Amino acid sequence: MKLPRLVWAVIFSLIFNLNFFDTSKAYPPLVQRGLVLNYDLGNSSSYTSGGTTVSDLANSFNSTVGGTTTNETTTNGKALVFSGSGYLAMGSSMWGSFSSSNNYSDSVFMWVYPTGDGVILDECDSGCGWHDSQIDISGTTMYFSQWNLASPWLSTTITLNRWQYVGFVHDTNTLTAYMNGVQVATTSFTRSYPSSSLYFHVAYPDSTKMGNGGYGRFKFAGMQIYNTALTATEVKQNFLATQYRLGQSVPTGPTATSNLATQGTTTFTGISPAPSSYVANIFSDSSTTQFVESATVVPAGTTFSGLQPNTKYYLTVYAAGDQTNTFNSPETTAISFTTPKYVTTI
Repeated sequence: MKLPRLVWAVIFSLIFNLNFFDTSKAYPPLVQRGLVLNYDLGNSSSYTSGGTTVSDLANSFNSTVGGTTTNETTTNGKALVFSGSGYLAMGSSMWGSFSSSNNYSDSVFMWVYPTGDGVILDECDSGCGWHDSQIDISGTTMYFSQWNLASPWLSTTITLNRWQYVGFVHDTNTLTAYMNGVQVATTSFTRSYPSSSLYFHVAYPDSTKMGNGGYGRFKFAGMQIYNTALTATEVKQNFLATQYRLGQSVPTGPTATSNLATQGTTTFTGISPAPSSYVANIFSDSSTTQFVESATVVPAGTTFSGLQPNTKYYLTVYAAGDQTNTFNSPETTAISFTTPKYVTTI
């Protein structure tokens, strides 16, 4: 007698090798398409502790350290500390780096550790007669804007005293804000620009404000500016490419083997630092764009439901950080498995 389909079930084995994890191979490279500015305070070619210049690794759009700042060695890099009077002032105009052919689209992302109110990023022309803040903090709200987006600006709730990768993508007539590689807000608007020069300043006060408008209060570890609109995939890639060096540790990354859809258990060994959990994602295509199901992996085994019998799927796994002291590890390379006949749950 043939059993009903829903009676058939197997526990598949996810075996992870966590004893060794080479970060130089696991993390993707920084996106180079359209990169026109790259500050990396953990790189001595970009900044030397106690120095008065932050050098651009992509071109020559260097910034001068002004006011009162201090320096800090973070988990895997260095940071400038702005405490309400220090700032970075760009010395050369970036106006010629952007093009009218894509409506002066740009993408700006920064590693920051907010400790209080103030401007994170502003833009201005020569002499700052034309100016506006682009990322600003008031209380536990971070605002994002470009001129002349009117209130309500893009915003998201933040947690102070935590490293975060924040920024925005301006794509023709759309502004999208991101935090830690994830979209948090988006809107349509018509961008306005200064007529002949454009400078970006960090932690510099601006009266055309969204929040506090004063000198920023945060630690600063790096910034990238692009003259094109990054895709959501590219934003996530840059977050993964820089998170382990610019102030955050990550859990040890897992490596999944292909002995799936067989009876067994899930095994974890050598986890350091300990992740909050492991998350497994199942996709219907090898490029992992067609999402099917997700579940938190536990040592006793993980159940996925709603799968088609006798069907090929692809699985990735990542170690989930606690999002305070650690971020997520990179995902494993997708591995394939095929569900047995009549099985809809694994």
